[in-house]
Amino acid sequence: MSSRIEGNSLRPVWTAPRSTPKPAPREPTLPANPATAGSGFATAQSNALREKALRVTGATPSTATTLRTEVLGDGNANCLERALSLTQPGDSVMLLRDKRDGVGHALVLHPDGSVVDPNLSWKRYGSLEEYLSLNPRYTQGPALDAGVLRQVLSQPPGPRRDAILSALGLGNVANQRVADPPPQRWVSINSGVNVRDIQGNVLTKASGVNEVQVLDTLSAEQDDALNKKTQGNYTWIQVRMPDGTTGYVAESLTHDVPTPPPPRFPEWVNNPSMRPDSVPQELWNHLPPEDRAAVNASARRAVLEQAVLETHPELATPGTQRPSDIPESAWLHIPPEAQHNILAQRQRAAIDEQVALLSGPIPAGGQPVQNPLLGVDSSFGLGTVGDWSTYSAHGNAVQYLNLREMLGKDKGYVSVHNNLCGPLSVAAALGKEPAEALRLLADKTNYAGVLKVNEPMNSAPLAAMFKAAGWDSSWDTSPDAPRPQEIAQLLAEGKELIALVGISSKADGMLREDGLIAHFINVRAVEQQANGQWMVRVYNPFQNREEVYSWADFTAAWHNTNGNESTYAMLVATPPAQQ
Repeated sequence: MSSRIEGNSLRPVWTAPRSTPKPAPREPTLPANPATAGSGFATAQSNALREKALRVTGATPSTATTLRTEVLGDGNANCLERALSLTQPGDSVMLLRDKRDGVGHALVLHPDGSVVDPNLSWKRYGSLEEYLSLNPRYTQGPALDAGVLRQVLSQPPGPRRDAILSALGLGNVANQRVADPPPQRWVSINSGVNVRDIQGNVLTKASGVNEVQVLDTLSAEQDDALNKKTQGNYTWIQVRMPDGTTGYVAESLTHDVPTPPPPRFPEWVNNPSMRPDSVPQELWNHLPPEDRAAVNASARRAVLEQAVLETHPELATPGTQRPSDIPESAWLHIPPEAQHNILAQRQRAAIDEQVALLSGPIPAGGQPVQNPLLGVDSSFGLGTVGDWSTYSAHGNAVQYLNLREMLGKDKGYVSVHNNLCGPLSVAAALGKEPAEALRLLADKTNYAGVLKVNEPMNSAPLAAMFKAAGWDSSWDTSPDAPRPQEIAQLLAEGKELIALVGISSKADGMLREDGLIAHFINVRAVEQQANGQWMVRVYNPFQNREEVYSWADFTAAWHNTNGNESTYAMLVATPPAQQ
């Protein structure tokens, strides 16, 4: 652990990652989803139906459809089809009107009055009034029974469907177009910016770095009203926060960022009432709600577990090495079949935990991981075991080690070193146990002296450790936060990242925005969850454990550290070229 860390300020590595030959890299953590979003049934038959609808009605090829032209399961699911897929018996679909153009929007209206926007399917609004107050561009429209609507849309577009619409008294709304897609403009809101409601009240204060969707830009009259309430002079935009809540922020306190790539997982994975892509629509229509939930849960589990094994291939087999927290003397007395069962149980526990983490959300402030992925035969992530136990200095942190016992009693090494977070993070990155890694620092670099005084270290000894192991490294900082996809890409390229963050001893060494201790950690993975948010898995040497954080919490602790001017600082290490 350290109080002041400085290094060379270089270009931000995440804007132009180096292209360097490397040994077998990790699997990327942001691959294309195991299944695609939308209905997933772009068949020749459905395409033909859409073409017929366009010919019959004279409509132009567009995502906008009406009750006369909509074709379910055609691979072009707009808000109408997505809303209908979210309904259960007793629900209605409301066709909203848009004040700004002739193309409206569809919502799910539940019997209790609550509503769901298919573009924000995981969030339920308490009432239509609440939704309209947050989305003033829309006005209330007709509500159609979902069962009746499904029967209407089961008929191919043409005279028969038109006759049914007329018979049901729906002729006056048959040509109302709906197609509003999820918004495409994205901005970044930095930590500390207030997010307000339309009355100017503070809903929340942004923490860390948040990339959010822009839902709407207010009119000049609405800007004036909100500025009067907040005593400001801003142009206001409506945004959706990472947790799904919506609010208003001053546009000048944001900056535009590229639209993120398509979500890692399809929408139904985050919504138990939606039909999985693998289930035919006809079968789904006949399932009662409880069976739909069970089918969705089973398919969801399969998709998430497949993603875990693709991203962490080391979990595909139980392995054969002795777990480092079981003494060798005890392991030798365990029958082979029982050894295999122990390893298989740990493999299953790690998969189950990772599936749960992907399901999200990550609790505010992060959480320790019970089943570390650093390797079953490694002591990293397991607390006071192996070298961490043999050479413990018996302080309140596992990383406090007795180097005099570890490296030699007559060589000047201290008996208690409290500032080993950097070398131990490099040790985790290199896959070397603490004693081996610290001997590398002592014997193969010019920085043995940092082990003879109990003082903070900068990044230079860490770079020297990587160099002694045949790696290249650079100390990189940036005034702006990287995007999670960019850090994930660096890891996918096989690079190791040693980030400088703030931690709090009051929080048992966990990462904190207000942490007063500057501290090195090893970033292990950056992954998108089922809810579309990003989580970060780190190795934290303070208590020798792996921990997971939301991207917002991680970047809040990473932004800057006590006593240091650098922001978003990290040592980026590139492995030697594969021979």
